Amino acid sequence: MKFNTVAFMVALAISSGVAAETVYVSPHGKVSAPDHVGPAQAAVDALEPGDTCVFLEGVYREAIDISVSGTAEKPIRIVTEGDVLLDGTDPVTTDWTRHGAMYRTSLPGPQVEQVFEDGIPMTPARWPNARFSDTWIRSKWASSAEGSEKDLMVCEALAETGIDWTGALAVLNVGHQYKTWTRRVLVHRAGDRRFRYDLAERLGDGRDDGRTWWDDRFYLTGTLKALDAPGEWFHDADAGYLYVIPDGMDAPPSGSIAVKRRDYGVFGREVENVRLSGFRFHGCTVRFEDAVGVTIEDCRIRFPQFSSVIGETLPAGKKESTPHTSISGSDNIIRRVLVAYGSGIGIAASGRNNRIEDCIVHDVAWSGTIDFPGIRLMSEGSASGGGNTVARCEVFNTGNIGIRYGGPSNVVEWNHVHHTGLACRDIAAIHTGSPRTRGSVARYNWVHHSMGKGIRGDDQTRGLTVHHNLVWACDEGIIVKGDENMVYHNTILGTEGHGALLIPTREEPKKWWTRHEILPIQNLHSRFFNNYSEAVVYRNDPIPQNEGIAHNFVTNSENGSYDATLVNAQPTALASGKFDPRPRRKATLIDAGMILEGVTENYAGAAPDPGAYEYGKPMWRPGPSWAATEDLVLKIEAEVARSHKLTKPAAQ
Repeated sequence: MKFNTVAFMVALAISSGVAAETVYVSPHGKVSAPDHVGPAQAAVDALEPGDTCVFLEGVYREAIDISVSGTAEKPIRIVTEGDVLLDGTDPVTTDWTRHGAMYRTSLPGPQVEQVFEDGIPMTPARWPNARFSDTWIRSKWASSAEGSEKDLMVCEALAETGIDWTGALAVLNVGHQYKTWTRRVLVHRAGDRRFRYDLAERLGDGRDDGRTWWDDRFYLTGTLKALDAPGEWFHDADAGYLYVIPDGMDAPPSGSIAVKRRDYGVFGREVENVRLSGFRFHGCTVRFEDAVGVTIEDCRIRFPQFSSVIGETLPAGKKESTPHTSISGSDNIIRRVLVAYGSGIGIAASGRNNRIEDCIVHDVAWSGTIDFPGIRLMSEGSASGGGNTVARCEVFNTGNIGIRYGGPSNVVEWNHVHHTGLACRDIAAIHTGSPRTRGSVARYNWVHHSMGKGIRGDDQTRGLTVHHNLVWACDEGIIVKGDENMVYHNTILGTEGHGALLIPTREEPKKWWTRHEILPIQNLHSRFFNNYSEAVVYRNDPIPQNEGIAHNFVTNSENGSYDATLVNAQPTALASGKFDPRPRRKATLIDAGMILEGVTENYAGAAPDPGAYEYGKPMWRPGPSWAATEDLVLKIEAEVARSHKLTKPAAQ
């Protein structure tokens, strides 16, 4: 079908005594009113404060650039009627010819970043082979071997490929493994188990050789030599050919293969008071820069982005490797938005007084680099004001961090974050750090099944508050470094001896990026109290002179295990709806907490109960007001469980 968008005027509305227009746009190429204003872009360009632009049902293969603004009293509304899809892909309709074990067709540049077969992403040709459904299976990456070091990869299986990989793109989760790089293979010979690459970055927090480089993961892509399995593709932009190996034996039917051609279905810069709602996005996403009072709501964004390169290997002139769903500026809102199946960041907000609320983000950040969290929140301004909020969101199946926030006075509350760190090491499900985080708070969150920490305030954290969070089944529970922090009324379970509540006390490490005073003792002025955990672990020594570390309830033979002190904190109880982490009747932790005026309020009994829940009070639950219901979620969830031996709870 040929999509030739036409807009036409059909109605007028009266608002505040001034005529406001409602403009309809349709993908069907029909004009049923004499006063149409041309294509969709022209219709949007003509909008004035108070106007509404309605996209009628259909598929729109175009990018809408918003440059008009409304006012607080008369915002511009861009909405949908029926199922409206903004599609960032174009179908391939040229003829396919057999080319060895693959098929190819003419497709000139620019370079294609993503290819779909029947609406599902194919995999860029790579070694070792992996399909889209294998996203979280780490065994689908190759393993480094003894002798690997910075700039040198040693892999026994590499020699068996019989391929000269010089010039291929290496995706490297190496060294500390909380960051992933993409680097060109500089030197390799067919049959060799080693290749050289230029890491081109000082790590600053670890050795450049040794055992930490012998347990890494990587894969190779970016070359036609790697195209050898069904579901893979490669684009030679210079020669003008697209190569695929479809799932079937026959050539792909016309239009069954589509290529990503647009990063954004909607893009706006320096606009104010615009409301965008109701759109589905496929193979593209939405972004607003330097916006004020913009709302994005009730949108469903699938396959928002993909990039073969990360960060510092960008081509000349390109500012970002992976476009993502984002908004910057002040007083903006992203509400009830689904973002799923993207290789980079899920949702990002930066600036002042922005909100990400009631959203669902899953299966993002495939490379496992710290630069790509599920949700990223960054503040600007002083600790006395500003700040952003992420609330009532669910984030799951992420390669690295679930929610990352930075800057002063951010609020991270009522979120459900789980199954994070699936493609890396040394991460936290909810993460922040540095003195700039002062005034931020993480509260009333559920965090579980993190392949690293549950909640972390990282190096040089100052003035962070963490309270009333429930953390379980993580490698480690809660750790807050630095000083002048408040950590109280958290419940931490199921850490299997790795340490539940960790209190760093040793001298702060000096790293290459630190710009602030190094403390000889951490957390000397912090307060850790009224927490419920399996253990309280100091790194290195307790701080006897800090009276603010008190009334933390530790499960042991004397106090009782969490099975004995909580109603039903077994994760398996989530599926049956019987999960209840509140204190049992007559449990020893009831009224065992410390009273701190202005902080420990609204408790029942003589004193507060340690932990996130109070006996006699209603049980609170975090997360969004709606659930994602997608077949792909179920398929990928099964792969996550198989690969990582994790048990995901039933949808809330």
